[in-house]
Amino acid sequence: NAKIDKVENKLDSFKTEVKTYVIILAALMFILQPTIFDLIKSIFK
Repeated sequence: NAKIDKVENKLDSFKTEVKTYVIILAALMFILQPTIFDLIKSIFK
C-alpha cells in the first residue's frame, strides 16, 4: 500500500505541474496573440 500511495502522490504532483504549465502557456498565447497573427500574416504575404 505504501508503494501505491507514493506513486499516486507522484502522479498528483505531476498533474498539478502540468496544469500550471498549461495555464502559463495559455496566458502567454493570449498575451502574444496579436504578434502571432502578425507573424502568420507576414509569412503568408
